[in-house]
Order: sequence, then C-alpha cells, then structure tokens
Amino acid sequence: MRKTFLTLIILGALSIQHLISQEENIKYKKDPRPQRLKEDYRDQYKSNQITTLDLLQALALSGIRIDKIPIGPFDKKYNLFIVVDEYKDGQIIKTENLNFDTNRYYFKIGKGDKYYTDYIDQIKIITRIEDTTFIAQLGSYAMFVQKKLIIKKYDKDAFYTLMPYTPIKWSIDEKNPLLACVSSWKDGRHQRLCGVGDLTKNSEASANLLKTSPHYYIISYLVKDINK
Repeated sequence: MRKTFLTLIILGALSIQHLISQEENIKYKKDPRPQRLKEDYRDQYKSNQITTLDLLQALALSGIRIDKIPIGPFDKKYNLFIVVDEYKDGQIIKTENLNFDTNRYYFKIGKGDKYYTDYIDQIKIITRIEDTTFIAQLGSYAMFVQKKLIIKKYDKDAFYTLMPYTPIKWSIDEKNPLLACVSSWKDGRHQRLCGVGDLTKNSEASANLLKTSPHYYIISYLVKDINK
C-alpha cells in the first residue's frame, strides 16, 4: 500500500510539472461550468440530483434535526425565556430557565444606515442526539442559546426520539411547548415509542404518550410582560 501511495504522489507531481511546462501554450477562457462543477470537478457527489429532503435525511442519520416552529403573532415588546423541564416517570424533577432576550429584533434594508424593528415569528431549533447527550440550539433573528442535556437510559436498549409540538396561540406567563425529547419504554423484550407524530399542548393523546415514557425533556418558551 505504501508503494502504491508513493506511486500516486509521483504521478501527480509529474502531471503538475507537465501542466506548468505547457502553461504558456494554454489559452485563457472564462470558465463556463456551473459553480457545483467548479467545486466538484469530477461531479462525484452528483449535487444536482440531491434534494433538501435528502440532506435532512442524511443529517437525521447523524442524529441531527432542524425544526422551525412558528410563534406569535406579537403586537408589543415582551421578554422571552426558554424553559427546559426534565421529567421522570411523569413528574418534573428539574426546571431550567434560559434568557432569550425579547421578542423584538432589528434589521436594515440594503446598504443604508437606517434600522427598523419587528417582532420574531419563529424559533429555529437545531438538535443532536448522541449516545448520552441531547444538544439543542435555539435561535431567533436576534440571538441563539444552546443547552446540553444528559440522556439517561434506564435500559441498555432504550432510545430517544424528538417530537415537535403543534404550534398554538401563545399565552402570557405560561409555558408554550416547542419540542420534546422522549425516551422509549420497555414492553417485554422490546423497546417501544408509539403514538402521535406531533404533540399538542393539553392533548389527551399527547399526555398518554408521554405517560408511558420513563424519562423525557420538554423545551418551551415563556412570554413575560416587559415590566415584570
């Protein structure tokens, strides 16, 4: 293998040397190839055939998921907090509050110096589930926060699944759930996690699904009046 590697290096060096020696005879031509072929001249990745869904499925294979969850609408400035609740056997055992600034952000149009303000209308959540950790990055147009949580497998074959909540009209001073990270439960010799695809706040079906899980996290956002 070492001889083959050395041979490839030598051949590559000779090819470059030959190209340099012929440089004066090579005419200029504006490169007409599309950008994807400039970056991948052998077209080994066949990027023109890859869809956004393909990329998301590849990320999911690595335990990475992206969710954009609509929030609002807002008509005035509020404080926003991200709340992470940890549950064991259906009971909250830990709550953490992360400051998410306010629901307002600033922007400008073009190259001018004039700024405008508007209210955020979504929260983007990028998550990754590894063997023993659950990492969540939550962002708006104004800021990002990141939280690393410990996954507690109460059975060696247990697994965790991410479940977004169906967007609802927010309520002030109440937890408005965004996403749950839910552990499977053991049924005889098998691990199970079945039920609804998306969760819904105050839904009996969602509550029954979570009730079967021995351990899970719920990530919510909390809207508070700016003067409190």
